[in-house]
Amino acid sequence: MTRSTYRFVDMTIGPDPQGAPYTVRATCTTCGEQPPQPEPDQGPTGQHSQAQHWCRTHAATDHPSGRHLHYTANVTFGWLITPAEDIGPTADEGAWSHP
Repeated sequence: MTRSTYRFVDMTIGPDPQGAPYTVRATCTTCGEQPPQPEPDQGPTGQHSQAQHWCRTHAATDHPSGRHLHYTANVTFGWLITPAEDIGPTADEGAWSHP
């Protein structure tokens, strides 16, 4: 048996500057349609407004019969965990992958 020593390290979580840009999209659960890909420079509030506007337009204008009333919001953004102190070498990606 191998002995190991563990310690607690404070960590913070925040946006990953190298991650995918923040995006908000809606999907109609009736037909699967989505609005155009939002522009990252719109910011979160603009993207939320655009997605909600598309849902209302899709239900009222594209399908005035009122049958397209259910939507899913898809929000994507990257997070980065930053330890408060050095925690040693980077984990080997291959060792953590699942089959």
